[in-house]
Amino acid sequence: MTYTIDAHVHLGRSYDGEYTIDDGELIRRMDARSIDKAVIFPFTDTPGPSEDAHDKVADAVKEHPDRLIGFARVDPRYGQRAVEELEHAIEDLGLTGLKFHPSSSCTSPYHPQSLTVMKKACELKIPVIIHSGDETNALPEHIARLSELLPELTIIMAHMGYVEHANRAIQIARSHANIYLETSIQQSPFRLKIAVQKLGAERLIFGSNMPKGDLEVELVKIECVELNPQQKELVLGGNIARILGIR
Repeated sequence: MTYTIDAHVHLGRSYDGEYTIDDGELIRRMDARSIDKAVIFPFTDTPGPSEDAHDKVADAVKEHPDRLIGFARVDPRYGQRAVEELEHAIEDLGLTGLKFHPSSSCTSPYHPQSLTVMKKACELKIPVIIHSGDETNALPEHIARLSELLPELTIIMAHMGYVEHANRAIQIARSHANIYLETSIQQSPFRLKIAVQKLGAERLIFGSNMPKGDLEVELVKIECVELNPQQKELVLGGNIARILGIR
């Protein structure tokens, strides 16, 4: 079965209070743009300021089981507590992936504490979506190093490095078979087209970054790439569905 899936959605309230979205509003936005399913994760890291963030994601998934797919989000600086939180989110709450934000946690993807969390993700057989584009800890090269240390880990590079680092993100994905590129907030449809040409549509995953990103704008960018029907199906849902085992 073919689904249109938004692979990058935040649920709740951002640190600064500028952005907020609940599951009801998310479903309304999805319905308006014919989005079948969305991958959701907290705005904040756990452990952290919102200790119940994973419970809220799990509750939203239970409320909309056919529409929402829950990912955890942990801060590796908490050491074993972070590992236990990830295990709890996956095994007890039923979440199915991990979001890692190197900038909000001030930790590189390959720092020893990050690696402990990523090894747990491998053990749990879940994919990890990693924010990219920031020059301190979230460059494509930082994610490439994690890929080399854990080649069995499925990595989704969010934002494909932003516009400044997109070309390097594409080159890195070409040489790292376990890295997929996610499209949200990638300012240049031209670079999305290059990604398809150099990687194949099988390695690109659609995301909106809602509510920071605008779903309609992100969909228009995909239209600008002029994909054939099979390529469009893969980018807009087929690839993430395959990774997550959705049928």
